[in-house]
Amino acid sequence: MGSKNIKKSFLIAAMAILLHGCQKNTPIVGGPCEYVSYDGTATLEKKENDTGLFSFVPKDKFQESQEFLKNREFEAKLPNGSKIGSKYDASLQIITKGTCTPWILTIKENNK
Repeated sequence: MGSKNIKKSFLIAAMAILLHGCQKNTPIVGGPCEYVSYDGTATLEKKENDTGLFSFVPKDKFQESQEFLKNREFEAKLPNGSKIGSKYDASLQIITKGTCTPWILTIKENNK
């Protein structure tokens, strides 16, 4: 088998593998994921370039299985004019199913 035939065979095999992954019945890696969402207040603790580390206090209590999140800091994009200690209305989503991002902190536009 010549060099061209080996390359051609390799290309065909690679394409077949890639196309196989695009089939509708193929399970999603890591998902589908589900989250529980908490509204609350995020306080800017540290700034790092255009992201910040925020503490988060939910309006309602965390579910018992999520109490470990009480004293954590969460990374999020910094709103314009942010200063250490600034407080913002925010939403924290915590994963309950799947293997996606474990939590997502979103600072709401209508900040305090």
